[in-house]
Amino acid sequence: MKTKMRKSVVTLMVVGLTVVGAAGAYAGTSLLRNGVYPGESTAIETKAPDTAPVAGEGVEVSYSDAQIKEILEAFSAFEGFETAYAPTRMASGDVYQKAVATGDGVNLVFDHMLVNVSPRDYSYEYEGTTVILSNGVQGKWYTPSDTPMLSFKAGDRTVTISSSDESLSKSQIEQVAASVAELS
Repeated sequence: MKTKMRKSVVTLMVVGLTVVGAAGAYAGTSLLRNGVYPGESTAIETKAPDTAPVAGEGVEVSYSDAQIKEILEAFSAFEGFETAYAPTRMASGDVYQKAVATGDGVNLVFDHMLVNVSPRDYSYEYEGTTVILSNGVQGKWYTPSDTPMLSFKAGDRTVTISSSDESLSKSQIEQVAASVAELS
């Protein structure tokens, strides 16, 4: 009887720990998909957008002087990688939030998209679909997890754009991608 009870208790403990671990992994993945990284505020995740993006529409991004300074500082953290690139257009209803220097590049965080600028191209590891952007640049759609990503070359770096909340269409992301240029 004691042996059966011990086995039951051990089994329940293993199942309980598995469920807790899976919940933690799911929560971490959700945060990363939403452009929030460990140690950062989750305010982006909880903030309601002013307006929903409208398919096919795009607007010019007007970075403030403070935002430009923030973006330039994020890029200056990398020797030989100081030239800043950023989209000049975004989907209607989207809003630029911040620039974050990561271990391998710079993330430009918007309400509905994440723009990563890196010296490395991680898309080569994945099967994907090649597209030609409206500016003639070749890009590649791939899906390493649940969120489709578009990668393409901009100068000597790779830009990857995704809509972490999946509110932007591939067409909208391609329009944004075609607008990425050196920030001046």
